[in-house]
Amino acid sequence: MPCYLYRQFMMLRLCVAVTLVVAAVCRQWSMPSQRSMPPQWSMPLDRSMPLQRSMPPQSNLLPALAPRPLKFSPLRPWYGAKAKRTSSSVSVVWLAHCSPRQAFIRRKQDAQLQCEAVVPEGTEVTWYKNHQPLQRLGQQMTDIQQEVYEETTNVVGSPPVAAQVTSATRLRLASVVFIDCADQEDEAEYSLEMRLPTNNVYSRNFTVRLLDMRQEGSTCNLEASQLEQLPRIYQHAPTAWATAGGSLTLPCRAQGRHLQHTWYVDNTYVGNTNPNHQVLPNGDLIIRAVGTQAPSSCRCEVSSTEAAGPMDAITTTVRLGQYIRMLMEYTGMEYEEKLYTKDSKPSWPEEKFKLGLDFPNLPYYKDGDIKITQSVAIMYHIGRKHNMIGGTEAEKTQVDMLVQQAIDMRLHYAMLVYGDYENKKDEYLSDKLPMVLKMLEEYLGSKTWVMGEQITIPDFIFYEVLDINLLLQKSCLDKYKNLRCFHKRFEALPAIKKYMASPRFIKSPISGPDAKIGNE
Repeated sequence: MPCYLYRQFMMLRLCVAVTLVVAAVCRQWSMPSQRSMPPQWSMPLDRSMPLQRSMPPQSNLLPALAPRPLKFSPLRPWYGAKAKRTSSSVSVVWLAHCSPRQAFIRRKQDAQLQCEAVVPEGTEVTWYKNHQPLQRLGQQMTDIQQEVYEETTNVVGSPPVAAQVTSATRLRLASVVFIDCADQEDEAEYSLEMRLPTNNVYSRNFTVRLLDMRQEGSTCNLEASQLEQLPRIYQHAPTAWATAGGSLTLPCRAQGRHLQHTWYVDNTYVGNTNPNHQVLPNGDLIIRAVGTQAPSSCRCEVSSTEAAGPMDAITTTVRLGQYIRMLMEYTGMEYEEKLYTKDSKPSWPEEKFKLGLDFPNLPYYKDGDIKITQSVAIMYHIGRKHNMIGGTEAEKTQVDMLVQQAIDMRLHYAMLVYGDYENKKDEYLSDKLPMVLKMLEEYLGSKTWVMGEQITIPDFIFYEVLDINLLLQKSCLDKYKNLRCFHKRFEALPAIKKYMASPRFIKSPISGPDAKIGNE
């Protein structure tokens, strides 16, 4: 072969090879990433912990729903195993927060799998367990809320012009699967599938494995020596009561080796600078000289200084779950609250007959020219405005009955704490309370809420009743799985969770000054 023909032949081969490499690289960059995340060790997910979103500090500048380059997006697009490439005119799913892909939970402990995402309207959500649709037996909950976000648009110029900011609304979806008292049946492959109106499907897979501390070694490929070092909090106070001027001790006892306790009071690290805060060697926190307003939350984190693995954490709050406030927060109402105390000026007795109320009492509610007293009447007024009292006449009648049943349960509690508390407490906890809890457990059954899939006003009252009875006896719901799931499901509602973590949430008191408990 002549020399010049050989050189042309080699140049042609080189051009073909370069073209194939460039085409392969372009094809790879044009496809959504299918790579799975590396395994992560995860502690049991505590439903009382506030949701931590993986967002940067400039979280008020969120992306629009249209696809954008990944490296410029504060929220990364959720491309799952079934994701399909869509055109720029079709909305996609944007992930805000999701549980780790691999979760290791301890036997007989509660946990949850959850995902929050920004979705287009009409998105359908389905959970699967071992590739079979998960039955809605009160185990899962999906909540969709509309939120306002800001979008920035860069204006091209030389020099660059400042970005324009516009406001818009979008839908944020939060879906949760509760694993209650984990056993062998809960060890499975879970997946969440989100089907868009365009029939594009986005999915997220989870692997749940049990971590049995009693076994030698574990199914999680952890050595026995490593298991012994994993921190586990076994004694804490999810609810605490504080008296102004007094002291407060919050326990945080944990098992494990080489443990380190870290406390936060109202999201502020407890160090050695505040003489009123002291962390004891056993992990307990002492708060001295409590002010007139108790801390909104105290969080204890326990980690091992030598074992590389998850930490355990708990949050202690002082609860007052008043159902009217909860309802207004859930419905997104803007309201102004006025609180009366024994030191208020003017006092309630001085002001009650000057407010234009037909039957002066607390609480009272003003909505324009409408002035209402009696808590149940206020609940119905708000419920009617937001379609939360049933649709048909039969449903409205059922709501009436459930509201009265919840109020009766609240009345039984009030008769105890305002009456002969010491002599009647045992009878109440062993006889009266279990009887009504059993009836409510059977009525709730596999329903998400007391009226089915739609939350209504009696749900707010039942939650408050269950919560105040947990103050009397922490184990009162142990025999009632449906009620435990209901209680946790209610607190997991995004609007309720946000309210309970805010300074507007009043923790105490839940009873008047004459009550034997809950009056601090």
